[in-house]
Amino acid sequence: YNVVRYGAAPNAYFQVLSSGLVQSVTSIDRESEGSTFSFEVMATDSGLVFCCQAERVNTSQVVVFVTDVNEFAPDIPGDHLTVEVPESTAPGSRIHTFTTVDGDVDIANTLSLVSLTNPDGMFDIVEDESQNTFSIVLNNNLNRASAATLNVDVTLSNPNAEIPQSRVRSFTISVVNDNSFAPTFNLTAYAVSVPESTTTGEIIAHLYATDSDTSESNRRISYGTYATDVISV
Repeated sequence: YNVVRYGAAPNAYFQVLSSGLVQSVTSIDRESEGSTFSFEVMATDSGLVFCCQAERVNTSQVVVFVTDVNEFAPDIPGDHLTVEVPESTAPGSRIHTFTTVDGDVDIANTLSLVSLTNPDGMFDIVEDESQNTFSIVLNNNLNRASAATLNVDVTLSNPNAEIPQSRVRSFTISVVNDNSFAPTFNLTAYAVSVPESTTTGEIIAHLYATDSDTSESNRRISYGTYATDVISV
């Protein structure tokens, strides 16, 4: 009688046992190594020993499709989630928008559901038109005197996945004074004398201004040219 043996061309992920079973030889990371693998397999008979007939070989192709497993919970990029909100911000305003990220690839494993826990219902969360994009909405008037900092916990999950994953990220909401003051130069006017031979890129003056606002974002100053007048004498 004939005995059939099985084998396969060498590959890093699968092997074929002589019994015909296909066996994995290592773990597969679908996100980094791919979702489809193909390799050639062969079946060899033993020939007819008594009749001195040679063995015969046939080949086929095996294609393996690796399905996605929900390994990762959704996340919000960034280590420190801090949002500065002016005290005069009107209720109903969107104070911060973010997009979640997920290391998985299957759509069911990457769609995010976001919920929010916050003091006194001060904030709410709404989903934007873009996929996995959400906004924190202010519900009530802010009062910096009573609460200059508010903490908001955001729970991110993917409930449609076969194995749901979730995590909690915390936002720090800093209530800041409104941008009440314009920057003030240390001089009302700058008179600078430069030689006619001044070349491109030379520093000809150092401007300095301060801002009396209390919040870092409102105090931050940038400089630029507003208008340039060339006066011929």
